[in-house]
Amino acid sequence: MAARLTDKRKKKIVADYLETGSYRAAAKKNCVADGTVKRIVIGCGDIEQKVAQKKEENTADILAYMESQKGLVCEIIGKGLTVLNDEEKLKEATPAQITTALGTLIDKWTGISKKWGRSWRAMNESYNMDCMEYMKSLPAKAFDLAVVDPPYGISISNNMGRRKGDKHSDYKKVEWDDAPPTGEYFEELFRVSQNQIIFGANYFISLIPKADTPRWICWDKGFPEDVSFASFELAWTSFTSPAKRVTLSSAQAGRIHPTQKPVALYAWILNRYAKPGDKILDTHLGGGSSRIAAYDAGLDFVGLEIDKDYFDAQEKRFAEHTAQLRLAL
Repeated sequence: MAARLTDKRKKKIVADYLETGSYRAAAKKNCVADGTVKRIVIGCGDIEQKVAQKKEENTADILAYMESQKGLVCEIIGKGLTVLNDEEKLKEATPAQITTALGTLIDKWTGISKKWGRSWRAMNESYNMDCMEYMKSLPAKAFDLAVVDPPYGISISNNMGRRKGDKHSDYKKVEWDDAPPTGEYFEELFRVSQNQIIFGANYFISLIPKADTPRWICWDKGFPEDVSFASFELAWTSFTSPAKRVTLSSAQAGRIHPTQKPVALYAWILNRYAKPGDKILDTHLGGGSSRIAAYDAGLDFVGLEIDKDYFDAQEKRFAEHTAQLRLAL
C-alpha cells in the first residue's frame, strides 16, 4: 500500500505541475501515479490562474536573468571550449566525460542558476535505506528500468576477487550474502519497474517470473582460471532481445565493495537497454558504479544502499567523480 501523502508533499506536487505543465512529468518527479497528480491538482480550484501566472513569471525571470548574465555566460563558454580543445586533456578524457562536459556548457548557456531554482540535469539520488521500504512506498511502474545486483546467497568471502597469492583485502567481513532475496523482493521489483536486468539470477531463477527465456547477458571478465571468483556472471533481462555477451575486465582501482562491478559494464547496459528520459532504479547500490554510469548517460537515477559504510563510501566516490568532471571545465 502506498504511503499517505503529507500536505507538504501535495504542495510540492502542485508546484512541480505548475513548473512542468504535465501530469506525467510531475508524477515522475514525485514517484506517484499520474492520476494522483491529477486528483491533487483538480483539488486546487484556482489552478488555471496559477498556471498562467507561473508561466508569465518564469518567462520574465528567465529572460531577465539571461540578459543580465549574457557576458558571464559567454566568458564561461569561451573558457570551456578552450579546455575542450586542449589535445592533452582530450587524450586523458573518456567519451562519457567529454559528453558530460559538453552538457555542462549547454547548461550554462541556457542560464541554469540557483537564482531561479531549476536544473535541467537528470535527477541522480541515493538513499541509505532498506530497498523494500522504499519500493513499498512507490506506485506501480514508477521506474522504466531496474538494474540490480542483489546478494546471490552464496556466502562470499570479503576476499572476493582476489587472485591466488594476493594479499588479503581490506573489505570488512561480508555478512549480507548468506541468503538470496525473497520472493517478496522480486514481486515489488516487478511491480515498480517496467523492465528489469537482474545480476546473479541464475542463483535464484525459480523466484523470477518467466525466467525460462533466452534474454540473458553474459559478462565475461576476461580473467584466467587462477582467480577466486567466477570467470563470468549472468544477468537475466525482461527484454525480448537475444542473449548478449560483453567482455570487460572487473579490475578496478580503488574498489570500495567486494562485488563492485565496473562503471563501463553499466555504461554498456544503459547504452543498449535504456532510452533517453528513462528513470533507472538500483536497489543494491554497493560501490555506486551504476549511479556514476547513469549520471554520465544523463539518465534519472535512484539508488538504495542499506549498509551505512558502503553508502558513505559510494557517496564520496560519486562526489569525486562529478567534481572531476566540473574541474575539466
